[in-house]
Amino acid sequence: QTALHWSAFYNRPEHVRLLIKNDSNIGIPDSEGKIPLHWAAHSQEYTAIHTVRCILEAAPTESLLNWQDYEGRTPLHFAVADGNEAVVEVLTSYEGCSVTAYDNLFRTPLHWAALLGHAKIVHLLLERNTSGTIPSDSHGATPLHYGAQSNYAVRRHTHMHTRAHTVHVFKLYQ
Repeated sequence: QTALHWSAFYNRPEHVRLLIKNDSNIGIPDSEGKIPLHWAAHSQEYTAIHTVRCILEAAPTESLLNWQDYEGRTPLHFAVADGNEAVVEVLTSYEGCSVTAYDNLFRTPLHWAALLGHAKIVHLLLERNTSGTIPSDSHGATPLHYGAQSNYAVRRHTHMHTRAHTVHVFKLYQ
């Protein structure tokens, strides 16, 4: 890992800003295939949004937003897994951030949010899912399946959205 990776990991936006200003490459992956944005997004602290923004202000590109580590996880996967709503909000506010990116288990950030019981993040990801699809993972499970295993709030959000979405798709093909 580089100094930039460590600064992002320890959530030090002032160090990240200084390193970027002095030509640290924000697109160099570490031994796990993670770039500094992965490490910045992989924090449960609310203040992680400052580090995430610092990196994205320097290079708000689709390739950084959707960079997949060796397990296929994007920075959004990490923010979702940690339940950091603020970071999820920041990442998904950038055009080109894929909310339907699959990891190596064919799970999207929505699968992980439902599995981990992050109801507000489930709702946010459903709102930001412009593709209109609710994908299945490698086991054929949808986020609704994972929501059913987790808690009522996630099941309800997902079910309500899925039903409305299904009705909408059905009307398109009548």
